[in-house]
Amino acid sequence: MLRKKIGETAVSWRWSPECRELTRPFVTTPFVLGKKNKKVGRLEEAEALPREHFDKTSFELGLAKVIDSLSRDLSDLKAGRQDPKILSQLRVRSSQHDGVLLNSLAAISQRDQRTLLVSVYDGDDVKAVQKAIQEANLNFNPQPTAKSPLQLAISLPRMTQEKRKELHVQMVRRADVARTQLRAERGDAMKAVKKSAGSENERAKLEKEVTAIVEKLNKNLEQSLEAAQQAVMSI
Repeated sequence: MLRKKIGETAVSWRWSPECRELTRPFVTTPFVLGKKNKKVGRLEEAEALPREHFDKTSFELGLAKVIDSLSRDLSDLKAGRQDPKILSQLRVRSSQHDGVLLNSLAAISQRDQRTLLVSVYDGDDVKAVQKAIQEANLNFNPQPTAKSPLQLAISLPRMTQEKRKELHVQMVRRADVARTQLRAERGDAMKAVKKSAGSENERAKLEKEVTAIVEKLNKNLEQSLEAAQQAVMSI
């Protein structure tokens, strides 16, 4: 028998009288076996790594932030952008004030969908506040209420059909952003579950819970969007 080394491979050659030529009954390749052993070793190491606990509370908090943000945006859009904050940055000028912010002289709130209420702190500032609002090019005409001379009521004009359509589009876009954020939260949660401690059955159960929670929130999202769109039609 003849033996020859080719690189790291040991090849055995044997004389065959029948064929009158050298034959190769077997070849051993240590470096191939080494690669396989290394791969197996890496898998064993990965399985041996400590698994973390899936934080379901943090997952639900992340989802809640998405829904809360959407609710605020839909609420602002439902108001037809006539939010009380639209008046807060107006400047009031009078003999007593030189360009002070209106929200430092009065409290601004929304009494209903079509009425803003400005409650002035000092009776001496009522006329100055009223004039600042009238001259702000907002098409607002604040008038004192029967309840109190310190209160100014602002009737909001009815929304045009064009404006309603615009708000509908904005609502749909905002809902799409929320859907994308919910999918991202679900994807991150699924990755965390796969790395979490416990048996395969326990991890499968967690995956079902994650999916069920997100599906429920998506249904709530659709209901909130529909309610907001209907509310715009009544403004």
